[in-house]
Amino acid sequence: MNEILWRRKAFKQLLRLHHEHQVQVRDAISLLADMPASGNAKALSGHTYAYRLRVSQSRVLFDWDGVIHIVSVQEVKNVMNAPTDIQIIHGPDGKPAFVVIPYAQYIAQQNEPDLIPHGVVSRMVDGATPIRAWREHLHLTQDEVAKRLGISQPAFAQQESVARPRKSTREKIAAAFGIRAEQLEL
Repeated sequence: MNEILWRRKAFKQLLRLHHEHQVQVRDAISLLADMPASGNAKALSGHTYAYRLRVSQSRVLFDWDGVIHIVSVQEVKNVMNAPTDIQIIHGPDGKPAFVVIPYAQYIAQQNEPDLIPHGVVSRMVDGATPIRAWREHLHLTQDEVAKRLGISQPAFAQQESVARPRKSTREKIAAAFGIRAEQLEL
C-alpha cells in the first residue's frame, strides 16, 4: 500500500473543479495506493512527471517512488503538449531511474511547501475544514489538541470549525500538529 501525498498546487487545482468531479478525482487517486496494480495509470516518457491518470475530463500527473506524489490536476482543455527540458534516465530494468532537470526548476521545487497527505485532501473534499482534516489524519482528539494549545476543548472546537482562521491561530495549531503553518493555508 503506497502513501499518497499532494502538492498544495495540485490540491488547489482540485478545488477549482466542480464538487462531483472533485469526488471522482479523489476516488480515482485513492486507487493509486495499490500501485503498480492500479491499471488506470500510464507511465510517461519524455515528460516532466512519470505517470498520468485519466479521470473523466481531467488528467492527474504524478510521480511514484514508493510514495505517490500528486503534482498536478489538469482539466483536459488545459493540457498542452509542450516540449519539456528534462531528461529521464532508465535503469537496467527499463523503468525510470533518474530525472535530470534544469537547476532553476530544481530550486523552485525545493521552495514549495510540504506535501499534503491524501487523507487530508479527501476529508476536505468531503467538507471538513483544513484543521479538522489534519487533526483526524493525525488521529488526535479535540481534547488532545486543546491540551497541547493550553486551551479548553470547546475553545479548540470553535477554532477547528472556522474555514480560514487567522494566521496566528494557524501557526499555533500547526505547531501543535507538528506541521508547517502553510499546510493549513488551503
